[in-house]
Amino acid sequence: MGPKVRHKELLFPAIRSTTPSFNVPGFGDVKVDSSRILCVPKLMTFPCLKVLFFKDVSFPSTGENYLAGLNGILMGCPLLEELVIIGCDWNGSGLSFCNMLLRKLTLDLGLGRIREQLNDSSIYFNLPSLVYLKFDEALAQGYKIENLHSVVDAHFEMGFNEDEFGDEQDICDTMLYLIVGVKNYEFLYLSGLCLRALRRGYFRLPVFENLTRLKLEDGCFISGFLLLDFLNRSPRLEVLTLVQGDGRHDFILGDYPVPSCVSSRLKIINLEYFKGLRMGIVMVKYFLENANLLEQMVIHQSERNTEREIEILNLPKASEACSISFK
Repeated sequence: MGPKVRHKELLFPAIRSTTPSFNVPGFGDVKVDSSRILCVPKLMTFPCLKVLFFKDVSFPSTGENYLAGLNGILMGCPLLEELVIIGCDWNGSGLSFCNMLLRKLTLDLGLGRIREQLNDSSIYFNLPSLVYLKFDEALAQGYKIENLHSVVDAHFEMGFNEDEFGDEQDICDTMLYLIVGVKNYEFLYLSGLCLRALRRGYFRLPVFENLTRLKLEDGCFISGFLLLDFLNRSPRLEVLTLVQGDGRHDFILGDYPVPSCVSSRLKIINLEYFKGLRMGIVMVKYFLENANLLEQMVIHQSERNTEREIEILNLPKASEACSISFK
């Protein structure tokens, strides 16, 4: 057995030397915020550790036999409840998350990092206690999800390198597998890149039985069909946030039956970076006419436009109780 560090929350720096070394100077969240390689001997364990925070560190490559990579460190943290990893370099290794008590996991690419670093890797999840997942990383070449059934709050902002996948359907399938693997959430955020990955092939969404809050970046502006699919598969949806991007696709929802969540559940709509393009106005008109229980529509404009605001305020509303505000 190796040495054991029994603090619940620790502060230790990244240390790089010619011999295996490790330092625990005091209490606090476990933070590693040097850009140097993190040196933790393989036999080091943290049996009482509950919070772990990494920022801008490089983990050892598999060739450094006396050092533990991220997977090895996590194996020595049986009581870990929160893990935050920001702007780190995996050195080409795959990742495995198997901490049975982990409740919050944040994987954030960080500013200036290489988004493709995980494209040729695989990631394994077996986290039965996880309730919060933020994944701002490269789309890995493969995932294996053993258990993410407890996740209720999920944020996905994925990038991908097309050269690492066999064809466009592979990109779609990989993104879909990740979404389906966490299908019990109550809140879901998908970035524009995630939606673009889905559009690379044919997909069928699951029914999100528990989803009450949905946020889509580039929402209907990437493809009205994507938005329609999510609405039709989210029967309990109450809060919808759409972030407008640069796309100029047609808004096609008016050509199809109104999703049940729109007519009988939707209460709040947030429109962010609203530019007031023709299709944007069509979208606003659609929701005001069909959301019978709508209580609030908040429009965050890219630029204030009084004439446009008056036009929207004069649109007919199915819900007389609905308030419209501009920011």
